[in-house]
Amino acid sequence: MDKRLEPGYHEIVWNSKDNLGNNVSSGMYLYAIQAGDFVAVKKMVLLR
Repeated sequence: MDKRLEPGYHEIVWNSKDNLGNNVSSGMYLYAIQAGDFVAVKKMVLLR
């Protein structure tokens, strides 16, 4: 999701599907969060 949000707390729920709507495999995935000059890349593990 690429859009600007107002300051505050936000939640994004990943439905574990790819851009074509297919279920993704179990594994480790990376995600990035950017806010102004702050950028963080984190890992998440999906177990099916």
